[in-house]
Amino acid sequence: MSNWTPDEIELIADLREAEWTYREIAEYMTMSKDYTSRSRDAVKKFAQRNANKTTDDKIYNNKAALHPKLEAKFKNTFKEIRELRDSYMEVFTEKFVKIGRPVNATKKILAIGDLHGPFFNRFVIDHAIKNHGDADILVITGDLFDCFAVSKWPRSKEFLLKWEYQIVIELIKMFVSIFPKVVLISGNHENRLSSMFSARIDPQVSFLTSPDLLKRVQQGYDFTDNDEFEQVHDWGGKVVYDGGQLKWYTKIGQALFVHPSKGYSTVPLANVLKASKYFKSREEFQCICFAHTHQVAMCIHEGKLLFDHGAGCLPMDYEGKGDLMYSGQSFGYGLVYLNENGDVCFQKSGPVYLGTGSAIKADDPLRLL
Repeated sequence: MSNWTPDEIELIADLREAEWTYREIAEYMTMSKDYTSRSRDAVKKFAQRNANKTTDDKIYNNKAALHPKLEAKFKNTFKEIRELRDSYMEVFTEKFVKIGRPVNATKKILAIGDLHGPFFNRFVIDHAIKNHGDADILVITGDLFDCFAVSKWPRSKEFLLKWEYQIVIELIKMFVSIFPKVVLISGNHENRLSSMFSARIDPQVSFLTSPDLLKRVQQGYDFTDNDEFEQVHDWGGKVVYDGGQLKWYTKIGQALFVHPSKGYSTVPLANVLKASKYFKSREEFQCICFAHTHQVAMCIHEGKLLFDHGAGCLPMDYEGKGDLMYSGQSFGYGLVYLNENGDVCFQKSGPVYLGTGSAIKADDPLRLL
């Protein structure tokens, strides 16, 4: 093997300072007509042997400018790396960021459900509005009405459906004054009225009236001073409700807001997981905001954000009657953030938990001792 020339010594010093590998240096010397062909091992041994030496050759202390013949190669290499990096960023952003991490997720949807008017929980409504009154859309996720007067369950008190309707209308007036859009979804308690109609009204005359209370709300019906039930309010298109067979859910962007009437389970998250399976072949979605359970829970399953957003009503009577099937309900509401394409931001979306309430013995437990 020929001796190392001063040019080769200076070249190796410059390239090692520029963090070239031994293989890259050897390949460059082999391809160049100005240097002797050297193997990787030869370059490595020479560089390591002279790494700590200070000689007139300035092998590793050389601060001279980069070898002129390599300057163009450096510039082209850096340019290629930057272009490659930019192309990768575009691929990764397009493929992954939209699933759960959209850019500029600025549209806010507030979801409040299970209000069970007239038994709504003022604390839940107050918390939601004070903290998220800037939401673009309010979705009332079912059971806006309790329909207590037409319940099949034994009742220990009386509350006229007319009074309940008037209280609900007052809530809607307040919501319309705050939010640009108010979307209504039917729940299982709204179905109580339909069941009563089916049982008591002859189908031959049922067309003369309607059991859909939410449709009446959306149309602005209210009681006049003469106690007539008429269209009194003009919501200006702010109140949205799609009746019919699929009135129990709505879709906004890639988010589903759901209140089923059957298939209830007391197992945490079991209901929203059922819903995810149900909609898998029916709707394209990234998120399900689930009402009906009166519980708060959240998970990411099969790339979908799934959560129960809790209840907006006072504790129900059945919770304190010794039926161990029922746990204390959790108060709360839901938030969903979307970008302009309707993609859901998983980091910002989910339930807001406001505590758990149920009937308890609050007296001093030592009072009988």
